[in-house]
Amino acid sequence: MDLPHHFKNPFIKPIRISRTNEIFANITLNDLIIVPLRNIHVRKEDPNDARTKITKSRIMEVDIRYPPVIYKSSLDPLLTKPLDQEYCIFDGNHRVLKMISEGIKASACFVLRPEVFDKVKSFDGRDRRSTSCCAE
Repeated sequence: MDLPHHFKNPFIKPIRISRTNEIFANITLNDLIIVPLRNIHVRKEDPNDARTKITKSRIMEVDIRYPPVIYKSSLDPLLTKPLDQEYCIFDGNHRVLKMISEGIKASACFVLRPEVFDKVKSFDGRDRRSTSCCAE
């Protein structure tokens, strides 16, 4: 599956989106750390919200050699409820689910920081389609 063209900035309101390739171009090896998977919030599928769709075939097909992209958050960006975990998934929900299903306890992850968005052009997100921050 192709990456979405735009992602929402999870650090600000109102909704601003940026091009995926520009965001990922600003993530470096310095942003890579080992994170226990228990510290990452994995959103459960909501049948009434297509953004949260999880399929077994997608989980089986993902390549877990690519690190998930996560960010520190105390709230679920879709539900605005407090989280028990330290991190939320920006990109890689299916990869994290596959690792958990395979019994993996920790993974190298890119930790997204707000400064990444300072270096990219952003757009008003109200009329554009983008993924949510915690679902692929």
